[in-house]
Amino acid sequence: MKVYRKGKESSAVIFEDIEPFFIDILRQLPGDADPGDHPGARARLFSEPMSGADDGDEFVEDWKNFVQPEIRDLFLSAREIVGGDLAALPVSGLPPTSGDADAGYGELFNPVAFIPSEHSLTIPAAHMEAWLRVLNQARLVLAARRGFTDATMNGERPFPPFSKPHERDLFKVNFYDDIQQLLMQEMGYG
Repeated sequence: MKVYRKGKESSAVIFEDIEPFFIDILRQLPGDADPGDHPGARARLFSEPMSGADDGDEFVEDWKNFVQPEIRDLFLSAREIVGGDLAALPVSGLPPTSGDADAGYGELFNPVAFIPSEHSLTIPAAHMEAWLRVLNQARLVLAARRGFTDATMNGERPFPPFSKPHERDLFKVNFYDDIQQLLMQEMGYG
């Protein structure tokens, strides 16, 4: 996969020659960023600014009623933007994995999955904040769902074939972090 900026004013970041394995992972990004009904993931994304101390009860209620809905809308909008950008990528052609997070993890290794394709992904500068937001959300949601600690996420990185169910999600957490860092670097944020 090659990454570069298009235009003098960084009008877009383009990923070229994306391998089918990474196409498959990228297409899962909006879903990975959705906390659904998972209490740990929801708490991680929509945490209260302070504990429910007596003097903060009114503030916390206001936060729940006014700020959290706006944050949810912002996150949903960002996922929709990213999903729209990803719609340009084809279905990878790899055998589908089960919707169960613990099923299908052993079938990911396929040598064909790592042959560069002719497909590219263009991320316009106007969508960059949404991408950064969704990549971070996905990392937080996956970590909360799997109970990953900082030590786990900063430890050895798994790579296919995955021998344990959680390794695919740990790979995705690290991959999304790498993409986030690349985008920040290409757009001059870091």
